[in-house]
Amino acid sequence: MEHANTAQLGRGPVTSSDLRRRQNGRLASIGEPLPIGMRGADAGGREGRSEAPLPLILRRVHPLILLSTVLMCLATGARAQQSSTATYSVTFQGNWTTASTPGGVVGGAHFTTLIGAVHNDQVTFWESGGTATAGVERVAELGSTGTFKSEINANSNAISVIEQSVSGGGTGSATFNVTVTSDHPRVTLLSMIGPSPDWFVGVSGRSLLNTQGNWQSPIQVDLFPYDAGTEDGTEFSLSNPATSPQGVITSIRGTGKFSNVRMARLTFTLQSAIPPPTPPPPPPGGGGFGGGGGAPRTSAPSAPRNLTAVGGDGEVVLTWEPPLRDGGADITDYEYRVDR
Repeated sequence: MEHANTAQLGRGPVTSSDLRRRQNGRLASIGEPLPIGMRGADAGGREGRSEAPLPLILRRVHPLILLSTVLMCLATGARAQQSSTATYSVTFQGNWTTASTPGGVVGGAHFTTLIGAVHNDQVTFWESGGTATAGVERVAELGSTGTFKSEINANSNAISVIEQSVSGGGTGSATFNVTVTSDHPRVTLLSMIGPSPDWFVGVSGRSLLNTQGNWQSPIQVDLFPYDAGTEDGTEFSLSNPATSPQGVITSIRGTGKFSNVRMARLTFTLQSAIPPPTPPPPPPGGGGFGGGGGAPRTSAPSAPRNLTAVGGDGEVVLTWEPPLRDGGADITDYEYRVDR
């Protein structure tokens, strides 16, 4: 994402009282107290801190002076959002009985290997009403996990793959551990109802945190059947034509072969939780690189990339891209310096 500051052009020399910042809808001059979290800068080269992408406004800057003016945007040692970690024991319990499929339980009834991910809220691997990916299609039709695993590994919002076999037929079970973090507290899982055209059970993006940000336990999630929308068929069989055009993922609870009784259940039980580490107090005068306060970095971040300036209509718009290296913590603000 590009960040942008704006320098307005006029006449006359730059003075410290002419450098202003806009934050929360107001302008703050260098000569007055700045809002918390801001530091100003003046034309003599003293540095300031800008929470990008807030506008930086330079008034009464002569165009010729602008040519010799350098704006340096340096990533500072902003606070890192540290994450707590929790380990859960997860139990999958199948419930494929005549109560869930009143027409009978087909011979060879089983649930295929559970496959899924630990991730954040920036990705949805499957959802009711959405179109199944190739990976979800192969799980739902064949119980094959490889393609879906590749989709998970290719997504930067997932931190781990979950893969666990289920033994014991339609009432089979599996127990395994899952580690989540407060930054990545969500779990997605699915398993084919086998044999079937493209039917499966699963959970999509279930957060293990409550609304207060605390780990929940125990959590029980009843699983009901879904149709992946990729293969035709109304019987418990594998040989069916593809759905053309492809449909969407749809709940088939209480329709066709299925009653309103759950097909399976997932239970999440908290085993342990590690709170985030307490950062050391900042040294006098601020902490970290750049004096921005918060937890120190292990190294200085690299400079922002591709700094450009575009002039027109009495303004110069500066844009840049975030640094490639953050120095070990999230970058939340930038330092600037104006030299004459």
